[in-house]
Amino acid sequence: MSRAGARIAVVASALTALTLGGGAFAVGADALPTSCTFTGQNGGKTASARCTGGTGQVRVYVKCYDSLRGSYVGEYDGPWVKVGATSRVTCPREGNVQTIIEGGGFDVR
Repeated sequence: MSRAGARIAVVASALTALTLGGGAFAVGADALPTSCTFTGQNGGKTASARCTGGTGQVRVYVKCYDSLRGSYVGEYDGPWVKVGATSRVTCPREGNVQTIIEGGGFDVR
C-alpha cells in the first residue's frame, strides 16, 4: 500500500444511517490507522470518521447531491487528523439544500 493512503468506501442505501463500530475496518499495514469508524447518513448533510488504533492520519469524504436541482454536486473531504481525533465534513450549501448520496467513506495514511 502506498504512503499516499487507502480510500475505504462505505455505501449506504437511501435514508439508512451508517454507524460502523470500531474495528469494522482494520487496515492491516504498519504505520496506518486501525479500528476506524465512519458515521453519516444518506439525505443528511454531515459525516465524520475516526480511528482509535494504529498510527497515521484519517480523513472523511462524502459525495454531495443538490436535492432541489436533482444533480450531483461533487465529492468533499474533511481535514486530515491524527489517530484519536475526528475528521468532519459538511456538504456545502450553494443556494439549495445539498445532501450526502451513496454514503461516503474515509482515507487513511
